Amino acid sequence: MSYIVCGWYTPSYAHWLPALETSLAMVGAPHDFVQVAVTENGWEKTTMRKAAEVRAALDRHPNKTVIFIDVDCTVKGDLQGLASIDGDVGFYIRTRFRKNGTPKLGVRSGTLVFRPVERARRFVDAWIAEGTQAGPYSVDQDSLMVAMGRVAGLTITTIGVEYCATEGDLCPNPIIYHDRASRNVAKAGAASRFFSQWMKPRK
Repeated sequence: MSYIVCGWYTPSYAHWLPALETSLAMVGAPHDFVQVAVTENGWEKTTMRKAAEVRAALDRHPNKTVIFIDVDCTVKGDLQGLASIDGDVGFYIRTRFRKNGTPKLGVRSGTLVFRPVERARRFVDAWIAEGTQAGPYSVDQDSLMVAMGRVAGLTITTIGVEYCATEGDLCPNPIIYHDRASRNVAKAGAASRFFSQWMKPRK
């Protein structure tokens, strides 16, 4: 096939892999997932590792389109639509108006597509570099969004929500459904930081 589905996970997420691999096998999608040790302190820093893991996947499969997904998701349909995007890279971009009328833009990194072209590699390198400049509580999606403006000539295909659907999207026919297990980890981490700051002795 012209594409391969890749991803990574830490030991605490390993229990998600069997169900994901079963769903990939059912749709005939080749895949390559790697387990990595936790070396960073904090959930946010761990997410920042995603860009480097994407680059490693591109190096392992230099002649294939890489569809990079989170391990806590289920594939429910054919992925050829992702494998044949026109852009150098592809991901879901959510846009909306806030209640006060100002626009808001956000990107999701749960489903990403990288064609085997130089600009896609340069984009991942920019993503890695921006991660080193991000604040201590920034996550991979923050540096991904900044990297969007760092590669001249980059073409981005905005993929449909059905390829990156979550419960809140109310998507009737998701092709890739994300459980978002990391959301609970993020909430727990945020609560922990709040209370650790609150409990610090006042000078």
